[in-house]
Amino acid sequence: MNDNYSDNILNEFVIPHIAFPQDTIQQKKILAWHIVSLKKEDLLFSSAFAFSYQGLIAGINTVQIEYFAKNATISQKKELLISMLADYRMKEVFEIAKLMDDDMGENISQNQQRVKNVQRYVFDNLPVFQF
Repeated sequence: MNDNYSDNILNEFVIPHIAFPQDTIQQKKILAWHIVSLKKEDLLFSSAFAFSYQGLIAGINTVQIEYFAKNATISQKKELLISMLADYRMKEVFEIAKLMDDDMGENISQNQQRVKNVQRYVFDNLPVFQF
C-alpha cells in the first residue's frame, strides 16, 4: 500500500473533521475557517495532537473554548495549553487570524479579537487546563 495513502487514511481516523494539509499559511487558514464553522461538540472529536495545529487554534471561538474547558480530555486540554504557551505557534495563529480578517475586508479585526478572547479565556482559567 502506498505510504501517502496510508498516511491519509490514518489522518482521517486520528484527526477527524480536520484532515486538511497544513503545509502553507493558506492551508492553515482554510482549516481555521472550517473550525470556526464547527459545532462546539465537534471540536472534541479531534485527537489531542490536533490541538498543536495553528490553524485549529486560529479557528476556535469562545463558545467552543467554554465547552472544551468543561468536556475535553486532559490530554486535549494539555496540548492546547502547551500550544498557547509557545510564542512561535501563537505568532502564526495571529497571522492566520489576520489573513482571515483580510478575507472579510479592510480594517476588520474580528478574527484577531476572537483569538485574543480565546487566549484570555484559557489563561484566566489556567487551572482547568493544567493537570
